[in-house]
Amino acid sequence: MQDNNTQRIIHRAWFIFAVILIATLVVEWFVPGKTPFESSQWWSFGAVFGFFSCFAMVVFAKLLGFVLKRSEDYYQETQDD
Repeated sequence: MQDNNTQRIIHRAWFIFAVILIATLVVEWFVPGKTPFESSQWWSFGAVFGFFSCFAMVVFAKLLGFVLKRSEDYYQETQDD
């Protein structure tokens, strides 16, 4: 279990990250983006794209783990000695 000081630091870090995220979304209203694609000029496109990209990477890593998984006795020596 974490002590009270560690919990306070973690809570403060989450709060700071949330404020930064909200600030960047607010600034996006006032600063037009110059990008080659129309879809990337949508409001909060970067945040949504980043979220779904991260979600896709986690799902891909889980699926890859199932494909590459070995049995529990994979590294045990055989009894053929």
